[in-house]
Amino acid sequence: MNQIRNMVVIGLLFICTGIVSEDTLLIQSVEKNVSVARPERGVSMAEVEREYGKPVKKFAAVGKPPIRRCVYSDFTVYFENEYVIHSVVNHKN
Repeated sequence: MNQIRNMVVIGLLFICTGIVSEDTLLIQSVEKNVSVARPERGVSMAEVEREYGKPVKKFAAVGKPPIRRCVYSDFTVYFENEYVIHSVVNHKN
């Protein structure tokens, strides 16, 4: 019985270690892309298009309140109604 418990504990430690390292890699990846200029929260869709041009791809609004996604070459912007709620750097392969 102790062997099984020890194996479970060791397995959980491996899982937790894997989760931590994935988070670390994600954080390091984001930190490398901090220099990419992208819209800030609260900016209107019209202001984003004036500053960054037309998006490469624009998705239809989904849900209530309507959330729209616009993809640019270096980043993706998420709008609620007509205002930025979040922008993220696109993953480069």
